[in-house]
Amino acid sequence: MSKEKLFPIIILALCIASRSFSQTSIRIQSGTTVKLSPGVVMTLTDMDLINDGEFNAAAGDGRIIFSGSGNNRIGGSRISSFDELEMAKANSSSLLLEQDLQIRGAIRFTSGLINLNNHNISLFGNASLQNESENSRITGVNGYVQLSMQLNNPQSVNPGNLGATISSAQNMGLTTIRRGHQSQISGSGTGNSILRYYDIIPANNTALDATLRIQYFNAELNGLDENSLVLWKSINNSDWTEEGFTSRDIAMNYVEKTGIPGFSRWTLSSIGNALPVRGLKLSGRWKNNAALLDWTTIAEYNNRYFNIERKYSNENDFSIVGVKNSNHADGNAQSPTSYKWKDPADANKGPISYRLKQVDRDGRSAYSKVITIKPEALEIFIKNLYPTQKTGSYLYVQTGDLNLGEMHISIYDMQGRQFLKRKTSYSAQRIDLPSLAAGMYQLVIESGEWRYTGKFIKE
Repeated sequence: MSKEKLFPIIILALCIASRSFSQTSIRIQSGTTVKLSPGVVMTLTDMDLINDGEFNAAAGDGRIIFSGSGNNRIGGSRISSFDELEMAKANSSSLLLEQDLQIRGAIRFTSGLINLNNHNISLFGNASLQNESENSRITGVNGYVQLSMQLNNPQSVNPGNLGATISSAQNMGLTTIRRGHQSQISGSGTGNSILRYYDIIPANNTALDATLRIQYFNAELNGLDENSLVLWKSINNSDWTEEGFTSRDIAMNYVEKTGIPGFSRWTLSSIGNALPVRGLKLSGRWKNNAALLDWTTIAEYNNRYFNIERKYSNENDFSIVGVKNSNHADGNAQSPTSYKWKDPADANKGPISYRLKQVDRDGRSAYSKVITIKPEALEIFIKNLYPTQKTGSYLYVQTGDLNLGEMHISIYDMQGRQFLKRKTSYSAQRIDLPSLAAGMYQLVIESGEWRYTGKFIKE
């Protein structure tokens, strides 16, 4: 008997009906090839389709309809290829993907949802999505539906009816459009977007002067006000820039932008909402008996301040050691911004961990990555100063092992009046004090960018 048969003639010879996940399943066994005749319509009512064989329809090879009121799935060990797949599930029931799908003709939406469930749908040739609506559409946090096609001087082309309408006077060449349904966030985990994004990848991606219109459903708004939606762009899927909009129609559910030079990942979010701080990167080093922290932001929206938080190796929790306000009065910047902070931490407690807590004007917050700084003994400028209590006519200074030629020593009282200023070699030594009244004084030792400050009490 030939392995290849035409539906619906001898379907039971090729498939096994069974009970799986409390639903009836049609299973295509390994080693079996199934093909529908042109024009054949096969309806699976409350049934799963499990493909362990060959189900590889060409364009024109019939339609499969998933109907009924229950949730069903497409799974198995092999990718299934459909000419046409129709969703006709009642009561917002869904079809869950447990394997990738290939579509040669169309996915037709009558009712019910397709949940991508971490899988992808590939549209080939002129395949498209037909009649998606608020109640019948593609969903799923992860996974995408994609199509590749030639876009040469496209004018209001909506490839595959994916909802990204593109115009350009340029020949973009073979262009891949992927539509996903995950809310976009920054690399630090902040922000949100509508539950739709597009990766647009043209062969020619320069000087496009393109127009992009992004469609959306109200069910994808993700709590955002559609009256304030604008386009956002990312070239690394982490750092975002607000691109604004040229036109917006909340009745027709779209936002459009003209004059786009090149494509990447695009989504919609409210002004200043999607990613309050873009590209927050923290670094640090130990120098001059202190931790020197540096951080940058690529862009800021409604940023208010940063908490600088520290944790010693023997501590369980971070504690706030400083606050740094945004460098911008309104908390907004479209270009990179740099910040610095000096923390005179205890070098004797071993490695020190730091992180930043960024807080925006709406009270939302996000943390940077944690960095660890290890104070190095070889980088200690001054190791010790003694005696610091009941000091008589001299002090002893114990230097570190830095390769420095000289150092400058100054003594001040607590009102800032100077009583000693001396240049000497960088070495451990005794410092003879000038005539000083009893009280507290400050000793300052400097050499280039190195600086040490200590206090002592004169008897």
